[in-house]
Amino acid sequence: ERAGRNNKRHEYLLRSLLVCGCCGLRMHGVCDRNGVRRYQCSGKESLRSSPTPCPSRLVRADQIEELVWQS
Repeated sequence: ERAGRNNKRHEYLLRSLLVCGCCGLRMHGVCDRNGVRRYQCSGKESLRSSPTPCPSRLVRADQIEELVWQS
């Protein structure tokens, strides 16, 4: 029910389940040119939440997903 409708190329286990610790918005999956998957705060690229982008860092998807599977 929370799945992004435009991302069909890469799988993200925690898509829209992670919440940013800085601003509280949902995090979504992004992939760079090298194929490295990361989670990014929705407030980093959108100005709808505030006039300044969220200062949070991207989280590597493989690392955070492995921690979730282990727990």
